[in-house]
Amino acid sequence: MSGTDNPTGLLAERLGTIGLMACVKTSRSAIGNTRTGHNHRYAATRESTMKAINAIKKVKSHFKKQGINIEIYPPRAGGSYKWTFQHGDYVGSFSPNGHNGYSEGWEDVQVSGFHIRRYNDHSDLQSDYFAGSYRSNISQVCDALLPSPPKYPVGSLVRGKQTKRAERFGFAGKVGLVMSARSNSSITINWLGDEKPYYGYQSFSSRDLEVAN
Repeated sequence: MSGTDNPTGLLAERLGTIGLMACVKTSRSAIGNTRTGHNHRYAATRESTMKAINAIKKVKSHFKKQGINIEIYPPRAGGSYKWTFQHGDYVGSFSPNGHNGYSEGWEDVQVSGFHIRRYNDHSDLQSDYFAGSYRSNISQVCDALLPSPPKYPVGSLVRGKQTKRAERFGFAGKVGLVMSARSNSSITINWLGDEKPYYGYQSFSSRDLEVAN
C-alpha cells in the first residue's frame, strides 16, 4: 500500500510513533475543548462587534435598570488592554480591535472579545489554561453577571404566539400560567387543560409568548 493510500502510515514515517501519538492527542484535545469551551483558541463563536462607547452605555444601562451604578475600568497605558467590570464574583470584559483603547478616538473603536470569568480565576499560559468563557455580544455578558428581570413574572397568564416555533411545538394559541422564570429564555409554564408532564413543566422563551388578555 502506498503512502497516498495510507496517509496515517506516511505520517507515522515522518513523525515517528511518539510524534504521531502527540499529534493525535493534540487533535483530540482541540476537539474536546471546542465542545466544552475550556480552551478558547479552538472555540468557534459568531461574535458581534460594536463601538466602544456604545458597549459602555449598554453595560451601564443594563445595571442601572436594576438600581446598580456599575463601575467600568478602561484600558490604560502599561496596564490592562480591556474594559472590565465586576458584579458579585464575576468579571466581564471586552477588548478594542486594532487600538489600545485609551488614545484619541477610542470612543469609535470597534470592540469584541466579550468575556466572563470568576474574579479569582486567571489564565495561565504556562499550563495552557484559559480562564472563563466568551460570549457572542455584550448583552450576553451582562445577563450572565446580572440576569434581566423576567418579562413575565411568576403567576402571569400568558399565551403562545403564532410563531413557527410555537406552532411546531404545539403551544401556539394555548393559555398557561407561569410557574417559574429564571430568565427570559427559560420560563416554565403550566398550560391550562393539560396534565402535568411526568418530567415537569417545559421551559419556553419569552419571544414565543404574549400576555393573555
